[in-house]
Amino acid sequence: MELKWGILSAANIAFEQVVPAIKKSPTSKVTAIASKSITKVERFQIQTAYDSYEELLADEKLDSIYIPLPNELHAKYVVKALEAGKHVLVEKPLAVNLEQVEEVIAAQHETEKVVLEAFMYQHHAQHNIVKAFIDKGELGDIKHIKAHFSWQIEDENDIRLKANLGGGALNDVGCYCMHVITQILKFQPSHIHYIKTEGQDVDLTGVCTMVDRHGVTATFVCSMNMPFYDMYEIIGTKGSIRVEHCFRPDLSYDHNGHITIFDENRKLIEKHTIEDDQYLRQIEEFERCINNPDLAKQYLEASIQNMKYIQKAHESLNSRILTAMGE
Repeated sequence: MELKWGILSAANIAFEQVVPAIKKSPTSKVTAIASKSITKVERFQIQTAYDSYEELLADEKLDSIYIPLPNELHAKYVVKALEAGKHVLVEKPLAVNLEQVEEVIAAQHETEKVVLEAFMYQHHAQHNIVKAFIDKGELGDIKHIKAHFSWQIEDENDIRLKANLGGGALNDVGCYCMHVITQILKFQPSHIHYIKTEGQDVDLTGVCTMVDRHGVTATFVCSMNMPFYDMYEIIGTKGSIRVEHCFRPDLSYDHNGHITIFDENRKLIEKHTIEDDQYLRQIEEFERCINNPDLAKQYLEASIQNMKYIQKAHESLNSRILTAMGE
């Protein structure tokens, strides 16, 4: 059975990453797109184009919808798509607050359709290597986890600078850091504190510090005002694992993922270079979710839990920059 996709907006990520990935799958096909920009739609070369999102959602020939809209609109159109009888792949974050998440959950329970949050990075094979190494106990007791995801925003009109559209570093790249720490590496924080830089309607840069009930710590830096950089590292009593290009291996110098493993004295033990297509793997996993409700439920539960942690970080927010004098 061929899965027929509709794309809700002509966003760059749809054109550059997700639509090409869908086209690579032998069991998926993009057949419709909705956007008010004729110029942007034309470059997709998709057979059916709609002027409104509602028209696309009403297309009974479509099975699944991909939603790369501004963050504030994610939950609204996930619910609309579910109510129209479609499965949904939605860009992260799933929503911008827990109230919106509850609306998504209610609609998903009512329709029993798949909702998958597009944390595409998690489907890359490099993370399986990391988890296998940790599961074998090679790192000893985990003591600290850290992550970093940053890039430099250049367009002053970018929607990610608009608070009313759910912008900000925590919602944009910080949610990746929170996701890898809490959902991939299974850290369960009991305390969360987030600090952002001042001077903007949204957080351009933020630092999050977390502690679990065992005293294990985790930190991450997220920024839309620093050079592009993505990594995470797990530090244990017997050594550490560092994953470079963890979120966007496709943008690394060789388009691969890179894992480096050290002993407790920082002596190199192993290095791995992993080639994979995380966007294609995401589409394949989405297709599996349609045939496996239990798998789909696991992903949705992870998204819900991650959103709870993100909201706690927002609630803890201290918007002041601490000076060197400790003011």
